[in-house]
Amino acid sequence: MKNSFEPLNLKKLTNILFPSVRDLAVLPPAVNAINYLSNSNDVTVFSYFGNKTQFTTRTNSLFLSKSPYPKSFFRRVSAKIYTWIVFYSYLIKNAKKIDFVWLVVWDFPLIMPVLKMAGFKGKTIFQMNELNFKQFRFGKKVDHVIIPDENRAWITYFLAGLKEKPNVLPNIPYVPKSLLDINKRTELHSIKEALPNSKIILYQGTIDYQRRCLKEIFMAISNLPPEVILVIMPGNYSDEKILNQIKTDLIALNIEERVFIIKSVRAPEHLLSVNQADIGIGLYRPISLNQVYAAPNRLYEFTMFGIPQILPHFPHFKMLESKYKFGINTVDPESVIEITNSIRLLLNEENHKEGKENALKFFKHEGSFEEKFDHAWKKIIKAI
Repeated sequence: MKNSFEPLNLKKLTNILFPSVRDLAVLPPAVNAINYLSNSNDVTVFSYFGNKTQFTTRTNSLFLSKSPYPKSFFRRVSAKIYTWIVFYSYLIKNAKKIDFVWLVVWDFPLIMPVLKMAGFKGKTIFQMNELNFKQFRFGKKVDHVIIPDENRAWITYFLAGLKEKPNVLPNIPYVPKSLLDINKRTELHSIKEALPNSKIILYQGTIDYQRRCLKEIFMAISNLPPEVILVIMPGNYSDEKILNQIKTDLIALNIEERVFIIKSVRAPEHLLSVNQADIGIGLYRPISLNQVYAAPNRLYEFTMFGIPQILPHFPHFKMLESKYKFGINTVDPESVIEITNSIRLLLNEENHKEGKENALKFFKHEGSFEEKFDHAWKKIIKAI
């Protein structure tokens, strides 16, 4: 994939630390920033567990364990305390060498006083991926806040009482060629080969009945022709109870043979599966401002490959729908009839063709990670 911009080079070998307890695999925006910054900076990822294959060879990785973060309560507590001890010790020894501490998750509650005690002279950044009111207090502690959407930035600015409006960095994928083998086969390749006449609708991300409209999507699929199939690629963590509930619902709707749940794939390799879809779908239930002002990765991931997608009829998405007909489509996420009709429209060959063209048009206008990142990073660097 060709990048249209060269990495920003305002300061060679700036030392940037990305610390966390949890594996950053579940946060593609963090992986994007790490890989892009590694082009011209000294970037270190510190966490209990991680996967080096997600990052370029220029990235320094300090992972404390070869096993994933444990699931049992007592083992998790033990792993967290161990990580805290090692990390704070590392910070005390290296704080003066670090220019930026970039926090994607607030896993270290004592990080600010430890930085001060260790003589840290750099700047702190908090990349707030969700519109979570409980995280507003963290935004007040750091020097810079990064948010993936303009609406979320203004909401956070006023409600959190920040000194300045957060920098906006959309959740656009950044894919170094070295990390994406376009010839690698995926589960979706096998499904397409087994069902060559099928139309694949792809749902990727969180598997949750309360926040995502899964049941409504299943019911819509049951109303559509048999060649329409749904592929679900869950996030890295999915509750077994929910997966079992999905299987029960599919049997009740008599579509268990038309819905496939495939394994989750780490960013950026998950894009190889996204590329195989005919239609993308992601519906959020309107239960919070975070849901209504969603800033999904998939908005850019599907359009990157010219794949029309269906999103909820929330303000930002409806505005995009008016500009990119059939490329970005919106529905009442709780209306089975609207979901069904939207899919039917995209099954029409002419509509789908127009949708592909307009999806690519959107990505051409809005999908340059390099341009968006450089704009935000330049403001942060200049503030030093």
